[in-house]
Amino acid sequence: APPGQHLASVTVVPSLLEQGEREPAWLGEDTALEAGVRRELAEWFSDEVDEWRLLRIYRLKEAQEARPRGPWARSPRLHGAHTGVYACGDYCATPSLNGALESGRLAAEAVLSDLQCSGARS
Repeated sequence: APPGQHLASVTVVPSLLEQGEREPAWLGEDTALEAGVRRELAEWFSDEVDEWRLLRIYRLKEAQEARPRGPWARSPRLHGAHTGVYACGDYCATPSLNGALESGRLAAEAVLSDLQCSGARS
């Protein structure tokens, strides 16, 4: 970015949709995509985003692998012989840093919930 200015780059990865679900309409048109992204960014940066200028939108098909989430997609708890074992990582969500962080948060929440249910004290 030029001196005195900043550049923000945003990557939008649609959630892995359940079979039969449709992509949100705002992913289709550039103007709708920009509006959807601005709405979400406003939650982080307030109305400041209204002053930002869109430079370009690049649509990169298959830029990130859309892989099936596997048995841990609904819950990070592994069942059966693995009681008390939790799975997390980008392979449990979208293959990205955000997917890994989301997965870790869900696993931590599951651990805390299970500890509360079992009566364990922190």
